[in-house]
Amino acid sequence: MQKKLSFIKIGLALWSVLMVLLFAFKIISLDALISFSLGLLGLIIIASIGAAALNFAENPITGKNFLIGIVALLIIFGISYAVSSHEIDAETEQIIEGSKSAEAGIYTLYTLTVLAIGALLYSSVKRIFS
Repeated sequence: MQKKLSFIKIGLALWSVLMVLLFAFKIISLDALISFSLGLLGLIIIASIGAAALNFAENPITGKNFLIGIVALLIIFGISYAVSSHEIDAETEQIIEGSKSAEAGIYTLYTLTVLAIGALLYSSVKRIFS
């Protein structure tokens, strides 16, 4: 089973490189590359949810920690979305569609980056003093 999964991962990586090369040489269109990327994203989401479900069935404590992490991520994104604002076009004075979601994504990225750096520093300092 592990060998089959390795072949699948290598195959998907090679297929992705091939798609990028085909796009670079203008053999396929940008729409085809975007469709492939969205399909790959969907496959990754399905595989991640499936792996999490199997892991939760085998070890409920790890599954509980996974759910806590997902809820924490959703809370961080919710707070980021609440503090972000709509961007208004200066010429037409209309709201630019998607600007609030993009700003929320940037705030989420900054927050998670700071939390990751803080966790790394905390674990390094804890290891030094223990």
